[in-house]
Amino acid sequence: MRTKLLRLAATTALAAALAAALATARAAAPASAGSALPGELAVVSSGKLVLSTSGKPSLAVAGAGAGAASQPSWSADGKWVAYLRGGSALWVVRADGAGAHQVSPAGDDVSEFAWVPGQQSEEIAFSVFNTASYSSKIFLAAPASPKLHEFGAYSDLIGFSVSPSGTALAVSSRQGPPPSGDKAPAWKGVLAIVPLAGGPPRTVYTLAEGGYVDLRPGWWPDGKGLLFWDDPAGSASIAADGLPLDSLDLATGRVSTLATTLTYSNWLSWSPTGGLLAVVAGGDRIIWDSGKHLLVCAMPAARCRPVPLASSDLMSLDPAWTSAGSLVYDVAPQGLSLKGAPFTQQNVATWYGHTRLYVASDPASGGHELAGAGAGAHDPQSLPDGLIFVRGAALWYLPAGATSAARIAGGLASPSQYGNYYGYVAWYQDFAWHP
Repeated sequence: MRTKLLRLAATTALAAALAAALATARAAAPASAGSALPGELAVVSSGKLVLSTSGKPSLAVAGAGAGAASQPSWSADGKWVAYLRGGSALWVVRADGAGAHQVSPAGDDVSEFAWVPGQQSEEIAFSVFNTASYSSKIFLAAPASPKLHEFGAYSDLIGFSVSPSGTALAVSSRQGPPPSGDKAPAWKGVLAIVPLAGGPPRTVYTLAEGGYVDLRPGWWPDGKGLLFWDDPAGSASIAADGLPLDSLDLATGRVSTLATTLTYSNWLSWSPTGGLLAVVAGGDRIIWDSGKHLLVCAMPAARCRPVPLASSDLMSLDPAWTSAGSLVYDVAPQGLSLKGAPFTQQNVATWYGHTRLYVASDPASGGHELAGAGAGAHDPQSLPDGLIFVRGAALWYLPAGATSAARIAGGLASPSQYGNYYGYVAWYQDFAWHP
């Protein structure tokens, strides 16, 4: 629920202006070159979900329901894609584009969702917020079944994260009586591990009155710990300028603060071995201000070192590790001189147009520009044999060793994606790849 409320609070006139302006500038053509990309791709192009699987021509998913598609996510077995329609209804569709149907109950707004891997078949976990009761529930559902299993009900659910093994959820909530009148809040933030097979929850972390834990960073890859943003004041305004990113070792109970960061999930990236974590450190809600920069943290020791940049006028964002263990990231200008209202389409597009992709085989020594990506490249995602990234509101594919990239899809950045109005756009939520 907390994630949903923060998203709603950030939707202002500036956000609407940015969304409308970027919508007029984005490429109008739907995905058409997905067959050039190995594996399976789900991409939101001009508000429609488009699938390309096993080198076949792209297929726009048809189905009932209103609203633009967003946040596509593949099941681990590659048989299904889950996505939101209209920003609040959870749908699933088979990889061949057939069988699109709504999973979430009618009338409930989905706050978040995630696949739960299983030995036999996969399920999807999702939370809903009911405005009438002002409460939240977590459900489990099999994509091919109309039945829902209610996993838990919460008066103030912050969020959840599925364990890598698919056997438990980490659940963040606030428990106790909410604030009343001039009285100080008595409810407390609680982080608990809840077995999916049943059994009592195990509380692993608590906060003082009023605070909460933002669980979007989620589990360590080996399932032995958790990352989360810690908001002891429970303040959305404070959170907008950055929160401590904490790491919890579940075996020892030790909590280590890695850095103060903005609360964007794609500004964190685990290395293929799980021993290193790349983190964008730095506060200030405006994306091009205040020297945001990459750290690489050895885990679980939580020892962090900066990735060097050639100039203090630059910042580094959007880390992604290659399968070979190199770090790819955006390098962008800090404090770009912008005219007029800072978050107009022209200014946001100007800033994104200055980003470039860098690669570092040894992050401690810094990196160099990635040949073939071109000016304006950002938001990389690693594939076994290359990268996909965003440039000019389109998705591009750069095979390993290639000197030029291929355009895969246009029409990214549908208005339903925008979470705030400070120049940041959640491009990564427009596409998902599966091997």
